[in-house]
Amino acid sequence: MDPRLIDDIPCNGPCRKRFRPATVNMDQATASILRSSGRDFGLRWLCPQCRQLDGPLRLAELPPELWITIFRHLDHLSILEVRSTCHRWKDIVDLNLCLRQNFSIEFERNFTMDQRYYPGNLFPAPSASLRDAKIITVDAWWPSFGPGLTVLSLGGCEIALPTLLGMLKETPNLTELLLIGIKYTSVEEIRVDFRLEKLRDLSCESVFDVFIDIFPRLRYFDLRTMSEDEEDIACRLLQSVQSTLTELTCSFSPSMLERIASMSQLHPAHVFHLGKKETVVQLCQIKMFQESIEDFCVTADNAALCEIGRNLRKLKSLRVDIESDEITFVPSFLAEMTRLSRLYLFGQPGDNTQLVNFARFRSPNLANLHLYFLIIVAGSLHSYLSQCPNIQAINMVNCAVDSWDDIFAPRFGSLRRLCLAQITATHNSASIPNLACNLQELRISNSDIPIQVLIQFILRCPQLEILNFCFMENITDELVLVFDRLPKLRKFSIYKGALTDISVDFIIEKCPRLVVDISGDQMISKTGNRRLKDFARFR
Repeated sequence: MDPRLIDDIPCNGPCRKRFRPATVNMDQATASILRSSGRDFGLRWLCPQCRQLDGPLRLAELPPELWITIFRHLDHLSILEVRSTCHRWKDIVDLNLCLRQNFSIEFERNFTMDQRYYPGNLFPAPSASLRDAKIITVDAWWPSFGPGLTVLSLGGCEIALPTLLGMLKETPNLTELLLIGIKYTSVEEIRVDFRLEKLRDLSCESVFDVFIDIFPRLRYFDLRTMSEDEEDIACRLLQSVQSTLTELTCSFSPSMLERIASMSQLHPAHVFHLGKKETVVQLCQIKMFQESIEDFCVTADNAALCEIGRNLRKLKSLRVDIESDEITFVPSFLAEMTRLSRLYLFGQPGDNTQLVNFARFRSPNLANLHLYFLIIVAGSLHSYLSQCPNIQAINMVNCAVDSWDDIFAPRFGSLRRLCLAQITATHNSASIPNLACNLQELRISNSDIPIQVLIQFILRCPQLEILNFCFMENITDELVLVFDRLPKLRKFSIYKGALTDISVDFIIEKCPRLVVDISGDQMISKTGNRRLKDFARFR
């Protein structure tokens, strides 16, 4: 370094120049500190010129990229407030999809959209929903709104097919379209000069020839109802998108399945069968389906399910609405589906008379089990769960068991999540000898499980992190008082229980890091609730 610069002091501003102390009116003591130990003391000196530049930065000078980063941390209401603040922020929000992607516009119901209708200050949301509207024309405002849409849903609307096609022409970025309960005032198929190349998902209840022209790359097709006249159009539409389609929901008829069998490029991985049970076996005998279906939804009896298991060799996920004339449904189809990783079994909602016997069966690869509206034969669920070594999640809703042993007693080595809603047991006692070594989340609602059974079970869950109760008036302080024996517990929530100030005192004193949400009708005093809110705010 030039010896003449040794006594100079450096500017830490953008100029990075060095100055003689006397030229900037600095005394020697200050200059000496800056030269010798300024960095150690964290001192920063700016020359007069840089000091002017270091003044408050005007908001208008911040680049849009920085504003986008800031706005990403805001909730929906705050983003709307930001958008109304100034034109610049409005443009930043409107032009950035990541800030708009979770917004959806729902137009008012039971309204006529004609030449006099013009929605004011319309937010450029990527999703829009029209319900029970009479749509005559939207030419005045739709051309400027439609291009920003990626999702459009029409439900129960009255509209002419040419008007619908005119709307779709102005939505080139649409990826998902739902047309449910539409009352077409005219089905005249006009000539079109557009295609929705980006549309992937189509759900509708009527199909038209023009759909074949404008929807060339469907990935998901849901056609739940159709007339006999529409079956030919539906088959030709499937023929045209067979190379891209991966999910298919349809009310299959025998003749339709015959035509589908000739579509060599149709390999859907997910199929929701809505036809009569007689067509289930016919469907699973289609060669392409045998090689492609991994996820299947069906209403069937056990015999048809066995055929499904024997034919759909790649099946991993199965949802079944049980249709059985037998008093007790015995799911022997499980022996044919050893690769199954996800199983949903549904009885009849509001009936709860479907008896199921799981005894003798095993599912070595099952990871997720969902049971709804079932009465389960005593001991059979315990036996079955013990033969599911890789089970990770169990969800039971509106089911009846013989005793709580069926649910809590099996040896759960891999279970991570257990959810129970509206479960009843004939016998309230339970013996829980085994650890649920890896259970992390337990959610229970509307189930009259004895408090001692619950305590006994959660104390056998050393990895438990999340505990959630809803409409459980039998949950008392006794359960909360064991929380200090759950080393991993980080979140506890309960709605409508029977906790008192004893639980509040214990949580504040013994569980300082616990995230707590206690609401609904409890037995906590006003002072206790105030302390609980302070604990939640300052933890």
